[in-house]
Amino acid sequence: MKLKVGEKIALAYVDVDDHPLVERRRVKAILPVREVKDGVAILSKIKPSIGGGCGARHAVRVEAPFYVRGGFRVVPVEMWKIKPNSLGLKFYRQRGNLHDEGIHMFPERKLYLADAEKEDLIEQERRKLKEGGFEILGFEDKSNKVVVFTRNFKVGRYLHDPEEPWADVLPPVAVYEVISENEVKLVDAETADYIALFLSHSVHSRSFTAKLIIDGAVRVDEKRTACAIDSVVVALAWLPTGRQVVINRNLPPYRGEGQRWAAEVWTMSLPPRLEKVLYVYEPLRSDTASSEEVV
Repeated sequence: MKLKVGEKIALAYVDVDDHPLVERRRVKAILPVREVKDGVAILSKIKPSIGGGCGARHAVRVEAPFYVRGGFRVVPVEMWKIKPNSLGLKFYRQRGNLHDEGIHMFPERKLYLADAEKEDLIEQERRKLKEGGFEILGFEDKSNKVVVFTRNFKVGRYLHDPEEPWADVLPPVAVYEVISENEVKLVDAETADYIALFLSHSVHSRSFTAKLIIDGAVRVDEKRTACAIDSVVVALAWLPTGRQVVINRNLPPYRGEGQRWAAEVWTMSLPPRLEKVLYVYEPLRSDTASSEEVV
C-alpha cells in the first residue's frame, strides 16, 4: 500500500480473547520504545511487526512497510503495582445448616492504579460479595507502590515499569505521520486516515487450520504456518478510519460439527471499538452484520 506524505496512520492491535497487559510483545510493536533516558522515551527505528508460530521451525511474521521514529517525554509517578490475585477479601455466608467461607482473590491481571483507583477496585469487589449474601471478615493486601514512567496521549496512555521487561500501552494504539515513502514519526493525535491493524489467530485442530477473513479492509498482508495439530495466522489489515468491518476467525470443530466462525464486528474508531461477536457457519460480510442475531 502506497502511503502519502502527511497522512496519519494509527497502528493498533485487537483481539477479544487477549488483554493488553498480557500481550506485551505485540504492544511493543505498536510503540517500540528502545529506552527511557533523562525523562525521554526513545523509539527504536524498526519496522513494526507481529509474529507467531507453532514449534521451533514453524514461525511467521508480518511487518509494516515503514520504519518508525521519534520520542516523547515521560514523567515519574508513584502508583500501586497490583499483581494477579494479590488482593483478597475473606468472606463467610450461612445458609441454614450450610456455611460457605473462604477468600476471594483479585484482580485477574496485573494493574497499576492510583490510590483512589485502588480503593474503587476494592469497593467494587466488596459490593459484589455483599450482594451475594456474603459477610466480609477481613482483607489481604500484597500489592506495593512503585515509581513508573507515564505519558498520556490523546488516544491512550504509555506506562513503563523499570522492573518489567515490557511497557504497557492502553489501549494498544499509536498514531504516526508519514514523512517519507518508508518512514513515519510518532505524533500525539486523535484522528488518522487509516488504521493499520495487527491481528493473530491460532487453532488447535488436526482437520482445520487457522484462517482470518477481514471484510472491509483496503488491503491485508497475511502469513500462516501449521504443525501437526496447531496452526497460526498473522496479518496486517489496512482499514479506513470510521468504517465498520468484520473480522472472521475460524473455530475448531465441536463434537462433529462443521466449520464455524467467530465474526467480530468492529468500528474503526480510535481506539477500535468492538460492537458484537456473532457465531456463524459462513464468514460474515460487513454489510450483513447488522441484520444478524447475536449468539
